[in-house]
Amino acid sequence: MNESTYVGDQPEKESLKVLRECAEVQIAKSNDYQNPSSRIVQADHYPRGISTLVDACHGKVLRMYSVLETMENGGKINFESLEDSAKDCINYCSFFVAWLRGKIPGQNPNNDIFNRRITNSTNPALIPLNFQRPQSVSEPLLLIEKK
Repeated sequence: MNESTYVGDQPEKESLKVLRECAEVQIAKSNDYQNPSSRIVQADHYPRGISTLVDACHGKVLRMYSVLETMENGGKINFESLEDSAKDCINYCSFFVAWLRGKIPGQNPNNDIFNRRITNSTNPALIPLNFQRPQSVSEPLLLIEKK
């Protein structure tokens, strides 16, 4: 039997549990993808900036379609599950938002959201700092602490 967690006096929504699991996966994978023993930082994975992240999300969605169609037609799936692909997609979407805010480790503050050098003619809507939003949540959601 699963142990229930609560937000206030209400049982936690399953979707919030999923976000917590995604955060745990993100932390674990970041230790491989941006290992302290390596010179690679997270921004290095996105040479075209936001476009690279959209491509990654698109790849995960295509993977989910492929798996679903295979299952629907009675085929066998060998490796990554739908849940794994969906969690990866959620994490890529979180990187998307962080990139828009200019908060990805190694992201060049002199580049726009497409990772192009900012010039006097750059559209201000493409500058990451213009996407940062103020904290509007009175109490931050703790995604890792609860078990």
